[in-house]
Formats: sequence, structure tokens, C-alpha cells
Amino acid sequence: MQLMKSFVLLFVLLIIISPQEIGGDDDELPLLPITENIYLISGNGGNVAFLTTKEGVLVVDCKMFPYHGEEVVSKISHITDKKIKYLVYTHYHGDHTQGAQSFPPSTVIISHSNTRENMETMGLSRIEADKTLHFPGQLQKIQAKVEKLKAEKNQGFQEAEKELKMLKRRIRDYDRLKLILPHMTIEKKAVLYLGKQRVELMYLGEAHTNGDLLVCFPQERTLHMGDVLLHFAKTESMNKDLMMERVKNMTDGETLKLIRTLESWVEILEEITEMEGVENFIPGHGEIMDRKSFLAQTEYLRDLKRRVVEFQRKRKNSLLSE
Repeated sequence: MQLMKSFVLLFVLLIIISPQEIGGDDDELPLLPITENIYLISGNGGNVAFLTTKEGVLVVDCKMFPYHGEEVVSKISHITDKKIKYLVYTHYHGDHTQGAQSFPPSTVIISHSNTRENMETMGLSRIEADKTLHFPGQLQKIQAKVEKLKAEKNQGFQEAEKELKMLKRRIRDYDRLKLILPHMTIEKKAVLYLGKQRVELMYLGEAHTNGDLLVCFPQERTLHMGDVLLHFAKTESMNKDLMMERVKNMTDGETLKLIRTLESWVEILEEITEMEGVENFIPGHGEIMDRKSFLAQTEYLRDLKRRVVEFQRKRKNSLLSE
């Protein structure tokens, strides 16, 4: 029973923090200029941003598959002939870190200290779980879909075959995947100077993970927040009523853990609202946000926290009155 309740808690947190399934369903990686010197590579996996300067390039995150990492490096080479000097991991999840093996060996990789520790302790087991659990199940599901559509002579057959071909490519690519650990770690804050650009790396506390780094480009008025910022607009599962249904199945201790996570997360977002000069907010997944959109996402988590706290209070009162 305790294991099931722990799974429910994990499921709630995954609904809150996972706006995109592993790998996604589209291999295209669109390139979008954000400012004169910053570009966004969106699409499959976590959002990648890179800063170009006369002294080199700094990249934030690198997507999930080695061949996606290769495409990221290729897209950067079409923008600038300068070397990639730094790669920053916003957190340890594979869709933000597993493209790193495709970067030049001279690239210095930076993360929070907890991110490196998480990769050391959980990285290989997560990769193995994808190989043995996620991908076989997904492959079986899509193969069945292809066969069904083919038998029905459905027009969606070709699209399903394309999806199957893409999945098989990913599975092959995963077989050559290597876990690339950070070379440098920070605890609270660090500043890099690249060309005439100042880059601020900040750890404000635990939110999506216990090692979330924010990467600020003050001269470009841009902040990459990794999965500390979620773009909920196109995610139907981001429903507070659904969250509360899951919360009702938790023990008091598990609900309190969720409250503490949400409190820390909201505090971080509120601290960011006080930052002056930031106009472009890059989420871990989804479209770039302006300040108005960022504030709306902050209010979403504030409201969710209020509802969880109120539920906890009512449950305690109910137990006391029995």
C-alpha cells in the first residue's frame, strides 16, 4: 500500500513537471533567433538555447538522443564558426543532457553539484529503464497501431509507419548512448564572461529537481529556466482538479512533501519576478514566454499550492472531529 501511495505522489509530480513525454513524437528541431546573439532550438526534448560571441559559444542543454545532439552542433555551426566552449545542464534529466556526447570533446560542461550527483547515482538506471521498459512498450504499441491501420486500409497508415521508423532509429541510437558527466559544478551562483557577454548561473533552491540551474543573459534580457518554468498552454493534463484527485489518495506525510515542493517552487518563481530587465523567459519545453505569460504560470502554481494546503487543513480538521 505504501509503495502504491508513493507511486501516486510520483505520478502527481510527473503531471506537474513533465510537459512532454520522453522523446516526443517529432524529430524536427526548429531554430529560432531570440535576440541578436541568442538562438533557441526547440522541438524534441528540452529547449536548447545558445549564445554566440566572438570568443565562442555557450549552450544550455542538449536534448535526449546523440543524433539530436549532432543536429544541435550542426545548427550552431551554420550560425557561427566559433567553437562551443561551454555546455550548461539545467538539471539531470535525460531529455536535457543525453545529447552531450555529440559535442566537441573540448566543451566544458557545467551543472549544479546535485545534478552531477544525480547523474552518477540515477543516470545509468534511468537509461536502462528506457531500454528495457519504455522503448519496448512503445515499440509494441506503435507496431500494433501500424498493423491495425494497414488492415483497415486507413489513410493514417503511412504516418504510423513513419512514427515506427523514427522510434526504431531512436532505439538504435540509444544503444550508443554515453553518460557525460559535468566537468565543473557550482553550489549557488557563478558568473562566466564570454566575449563581452556576462552569463549568470543561479541556483535558487529545489523545484523541478534538487539541482535546477537558471541561466541568465542580462545583456540579452533573456533567462533560460529549464523545467523550473513549464509552458502549460498546450498541455491538457495540466488540470488542477485532476491534481487534487491524485492528492486525495496520499498520506499526510506525502501531501506535506508535495506542499514543501510547491512552496519552494513558488518562492523561486516569485524571486524571479523581482528580477529586473528580463523580457524573454525560456521554459524547459514549449514556446518562449514574455513576462505576462511567465506571471500566469507562476500564479498557476500559487493556486495549486493554496488548494493543496486547504485540502490538508480540511483533512486534519476532519480527523480531529471524529
